[in-house]
Amino acid sequence: MPVIQLRQPPNDEWVSFTIGAATMVQVANGVALTTLDSSSLPDGQLVWVETYREFFRLHKADPNPLLANVTLAATGGGPQDKWERTTIASSSVIGPWASKSDWYLNEISGDDEAAADALTPIKTIGEITRRLSGSTINQTTIVHVGSAIAHCRIDVTLGPIGAFYIDAQSAATSVGPYVTSAYTAANYAGNEAIILTAAGVNFTTLVGKRIRFTSGPANGGWAQIMAVNPAGGGTTTARITRPCSLSTDPTLPLISPLTPTAGGGDTFIIETLATMNDVGLVIRGNPDFSLLYSIGGIFSAEINNTEFGFSEFSVEAAPNMVIAGCRLVVDIFVGSLAFIVGSYFTNAIDIGARGTSYALGFYYSGINGAITSEGFVLVESLVHGKLTIQNSNIVLQNVGIFNSAGDALELKVQAGNVTLHGGALFGKNNAGYGIRTKAGTVLGYDSGKPTLTGASGDTIIGTTITAYAAIPFADATILSGIVDAS
Repeated sequence: MPVIQLRQPPNDEWVSFTIGAATMVQVANGVALTTLDSSSLPDGQLVWVETYREFFRLHKADPNPLLANVTLAATGGGPQDKWERTTIASSSVIGPWASKSDWYLNEISGDDEAAADALTPIKTIGEITRRLSGSTINQTTIVHVGSAIAHCRIDVTLGPIGAFYIDAQSAATSVGPYVTSAYTAANYAGNEAIILTAAGVNFTTLVGKRIRFTSGPANGGWAQIMAVNPAGGGTTTARITRPCSLSTDPTLPLISPLTPTAGGGDTFIIETLATMNDVGLVIRGNPDFSLLYSIGGIFSAEINNTEFGFSEFSVEAAPNMVIAGCRLVVDIFVGSLAFIVGSYFTNAIDIGARGTSYALGFYYSGINGAITSEGFVLVESLVHGKLTIQNSNIVLQNVGIFNSAGDALELKVQAGNVTLHGGALFGKNNAGYGIRTKAGTVLGYDSGKPTLTGASGDTIIGTTITAYAAIPFADATILSGIVDAS
């Protein structure tokens, strides 16, 4: 007789059951299960439901309320009889859904008994968690999201080569196409970022939207709109982040910078991303870190092409993850090692490093609002608002800071280093100083002095106001570009 293992509440232990041929019952779907006459069936009877690819167990006189897709009403017995969903696992802990690599989800048209394919999407991400419970994912699994998501709570376990991605590109809406009139590269010495001009487009209401190029050298890449009329060019001009694209090929770099045609003529659309609220990811397991390399390779988790709403956003136990092409309006990001690529942030952001020197890396992203962080990497990104660093763990490369109501960059460490590797630190229209540091703080650079400035001056070191012109050059090894002489 076949033997199966079930997870037995309340302690979640594994219990073995022997199934005799005469007691094996199978129905097509949940409706068939709820109409099955259970009056003559014993308490604990197992019935296989094909749409769920799982057993349900009869629980008589269960006083608890029904829970969608977890407990179903039983017919023919007592008024409190229910069918309880059980989680099946083989000896290798591979459940019936673990090998499914592409899931399709739509909270509007989906059905939680569906096969979760392109034509019959599943309705909730919670159902994906239930189907994968007790299983180990050993391939790249992608959830293709086709609508806004009210609750995105997921708990999955990965094997050594497992990965779990959520991608909402198919739910994005767009307007356009439009045609670029000019693309002006960043002028670091002049404290200006990339300027895009498109005749016939009024960027006034489009700050925070995403540009996706549809032709030219940057075809397929995206950028974030950070400001309208930044240099007096009118509402048809916008300050944008550096266009980029993301690769999931482990043999290629994660991020590829792109450069549209300088003279114009490239087409683009402007996208509004679908909202994903109440986000909580728990990614378990121990992916093989030998498969990783610097900002490239295979990542255990990705969330791409969505907007995170005004609700909790947390990531736990994900040893490495990517958030790409997204818009975040949450106040706090909690996580471990993560790479934020080509995304847009608004509101105050308080980032905790959780013991990792560079817990977060922002690449080709736009941040519109004050930031406080214990330490992170910021590359090819724009900040509109104040950037505050609580300790010395920071790398800045080609970063522009604009329109802060106070100082642009404040280093709150007593003694620490900020290293600029091969890039610029620039920006303007800041009300205070360009850089404020405490005594003993050191700024090192290896590719020219910062030009980041403010209305009060370039830098204030302790209580000493110092112009960049008065600071001698020092490379990143010596780290003595800015030192309080006192």
